[in-house]
Amino acid sequence: MLGSHVDVERWGPAGKELLLKTDGMRERMRDASQNYSDKGAEECREVMGRYQALVYQCAIVCEGVSLRDARLEFKWADAFDSNESASEVDWQYERACVIFNLAASISFLATHQVRRRGVAATQHAGRLRDRQRRAAELAPGGAAGR
Repeated sequence: MLGSHVDVERWGPAGKELLLKTDGMRERMRDASQNYSDKGAEECREVMGRYQALVYQCAIVCEGVSLRDARLEFKWADAFDSNESASEVDWQYERACVIFNLAASISFLATHQVRRRGVAATQHAGRLRDRQRRAAELAPGGAAGR
């Protein structure tokens, strides 16, 4: 998806490689989140953590590049009604959505931990929610709370 929209002359081979890696990780994240019971919350946490870091790097590499002109948008489906979805052409929106889901997976993990580790995981999820809110505020229209 992402790799087909990359101008190698503009971003160079390293930029294209980063976008291809990000694209592959997005697919892994999508698969892990749709098969929570098969993959497990721990794998979701790991994949989402890696993906949000790649999204952050891509935002830096692609700074000043119109994602709309590149025909690149990030679509997310509602967790409770898959017919409902939202999409944006913004790296910060994508990162905010991933961080929100990362916090959810950590919260889920916290419910399956002994008390001390569960409390630490819950606190970590809360800090991620703050980070998600800051990332969402940078997205077009301040997408916080979507």
